[in-house]
Amino acid sequence: FGEACGRLDELNADYQTREKERIKKGRMLPPQVQRLGFSIDDIVGADEASCSRFKNEKFVEDKLVWSASLKSKVNKFLNLSR
Repeated sequence: FGEACGRLDELNADYQTREKERIKKGRMLPPQVQRLGFSIDDIVGADEASCSRFKNEKFVEDKLVWSASLKSKVNKFLNLSR
């Protein structure tokens, strides 16, 4: 989990760098879409997910578009160290 969090942080940093570069060069904004929550089918900015958010029960319940079974598994995994 620690390695995955580190990689997610790297991806977030890369996303922020690319966004700053896009703004600096005056490139067009990505198309705006209606957000359906966080799922592989939705276009979500990399900065919307983080390890701390996955530890937040409200984020998992309200924002993620996952099945109840998967949400339950995430909660069990995150509570292993408690």
